[in-house]
Amino acid sequence: MARSVALVSEESAATLGLRPLTARSVLASALLGEDPPELPVSHLVALAGLFGVSPNGARVALSRMVGAGEAATDGDGRYRLAGHLLERRRRQEASLRAEGGPWDGTWHLVVVAAPASPPAHRSAPVPEELPADIADELATAAGPDWNHLRDRVSERMAAGIGAYQRQRFRDAARILRTVAEVVPNAPSVRELLGLSQYQQGHWKAALGNLEAFSTLTGSVDQHPVRMDCLRALGRPARVDALFEELRKGSPEPEVLAEGRLVLAGTRADRGDLDGAVRLLVEAGAGRLVRNPAERHLRQWYVLADLTERTGDLAKARELFARVAAADPDAYDVAARLDALGPAPKRTPRGTRGAR
Repeated sequence: MARSVALVSEESAATLGLRPLTARSVLASALLGEDPPELPVSHLVALAGLFGVSPNGARVALSRMVGAGEAATDGDGRYRLAGHLLERRRRQEASLRAEGGPWDGTWHLVVVAAPASPPAHRSAPVPEELPADIADELATAAGPDWNHLRDRVSERMAAGIGAYQRQRFRDAARILRTVAEVVPNAPSVRELLGLSQYQQGHWKAALGNLEAFSTLTGSVDQHPVRMDCLRALGRPARVDALFEELRKGSPEPEVLAEGRLVLAGTRADRGDLDGAVRLLVEAGAGRLVRNPAERHLRQWYVLADLTERTGDLAKARELFARVAAADPDAYDVAARLDALGPAPKRTPRGTRGAR
């Protein structure tokens, strides 16, 4: 029986002065409020739409949750909680069922003392000086005003880096925006600002800053993230075009593999599961390697998910098992293998037709 989930729409949030929920927050809240904690993808997409999240944005967020081990799908169009979010729901259930004993009349007073929180932009440790390459980049971007701006810009850049490293992406974006206003032509500022916005699901804003980074540097390193933003914004043709740019840019193997995964996800979003699988297989994503790197695990996992959705359960089981053998704690691979069940036993040769 489903429970009601109290969420605030984007319009109401603006009226109340609250920050709007990200796509992940909406989807996680919806699943946390269900019993059992699972819903069809159509319901999740429709619910996310009530909070200003596009259908593609919701699907991308679901894919990212699966990749992070926060959700799982059996390939039947339904998503369920997994990992730490499932554990969080269990704790919530336990707290609702808590039973108290008879009161003996005793009161307990607990005092918790916490230090006052400093301003968010000062919460991350600020190094004595920025790395030389970033300091030089900021100085070049600021030009003759650098002597005047040095202390303020350096401090805020360091604070933005610290916030990002601590995964305080909202704080990082807020701090780095102030730096970008002063030195808009500093590539590292636009890159880190774009990544902070991407982590929050602010696809359009992230895309603009990462495009600026690519223009300023000629680098294709952030093309996979740009592709993922375009995927969320429902622009598959631009995803294809950007992958071609990436491929021709001779990127590192990890960057090219990530871009290919985004392209495969885009094709799957459009219902072309066979095309998504073919893209990865032809690129060698399913090839067995002796000492797999992180990119190999990600490729095996995504390929396993896609093959399961096409109905090839044996191949999906093989790929998930390969991931688990390399890293048993990777993503939600243990749950995916458990859901698939054991491989069917093979009939020994020579026994067929025996009576």
